Amino acid sequence: MRVCAIILAGGVGSRTDLGIPKQRIELLGKSLIFRATEAHEAASSITDIIVVARREDMDFVKTELSSFKKIKNIVCGGKSRAESAFNGFKAIDFKCDYIAVHDGARCLISPDDIDLVVSDAIRYGAATASAKITDTVKCLDENGFINSGLNREKMRAVQTPQVFKYSIYEKAISLIDAFDDSITDDNSIVEKIGVKIYPSDTDKNNIKITYKEDLEYAEFLLKRGGRTMCNLRIGHGYDVHRLTEGRPLVIGGVEIPHNLGLLGHSDADVLLHAIIDSIIGALALGDIGCHFPDTDEKYKGISSLALLGCVKELMDKNAAGIVNIDATVVAQKP
Repeated sequence: MRVCAIILAGGVGSRTDLGIPKQRIELLGKSLIFRATEAHEAASSITDIIVVARREDMDFVKTELSSFKKIKNIVCGGKSRAESAFNGFKAIDFKCDYIAVHDGARCLISPDDIDLVVSDAIRYGAATASAKITDTVKCLDENGFINSGLNREKMRAVQTPQVFKYSIYEKAISLIDAFDDSITDDNSIVEKIGVKIYPSDTDKNNIKITYKEDLEYAEFLLKRGGRTMCNLRIGHGYDVHRLTEGRPLVIGGVEIPHNLGLLGHSDADVLLHAIIDSIIGALALGDIGCHFPDTDEKYKGISSLALLGCVKELMDKNAAGIVNIDATVVAQKP
């Protein structure tokens, strides 16, 4: 089963009043487009990713997303949402079973919710992320006053991703006017050919960043720990070096004055070695000995800070980030 995600990131983001395109906005150190792509990279159901961006942002987006392995193409968007979606669809030059279209501004989507919507689309042919409505919803009359209420049990706040069988989306998108203002999402495209779309119950915190206050709320959710953008892994590292004469004592990249130092092939920084081992373990890429063997002369006497830099590159290649590191040093002397 091959599922291609089309991530739309071609908006200007003028309503945020921040003076920069929305996809460049950073949320706790990561751009919105990075976070949205990160979630799809981590989703087990997604096999390929196409990103649609403004022509002016192409270089930024290509650099920003260079670590993600599932990206097959980054293409220019159009003058409308529908045209951007069409450009993304045209960029799929491989056999594909399902299409998942996602707004890049919905950067809090979780991999689990992506997998849920894909699973429902496989079952029903078309599915969309959606959240139940808890407010009482009213219609207004022609004068702007409340006229009547709606049954909220039969209503959903529609989000993205919106996932469709390839043949359904291909037929629908070939029939639409790319400049039709009534097309606000890809459900609207598919609905026009009479296809029923299943509403998957996903997290209501999958908000779309439109205004500055949305960004503040998203930051609150992330700090609260309400959203996990990728699979959480825990690595454990442990290292021991004995003290010996004629060696500098280096712990955590800092040389500590002492008459004895730690014995080892590199600088024997026991603290950084344990941290490096925990990171490599969390990445499921073996251990420190696999990457920096003590039989290799190029690592003889090397600073463990340099080794940590190599591990940072491994993290970047695997789209991984550190949540926290807790380390304890046990020493008899000094």
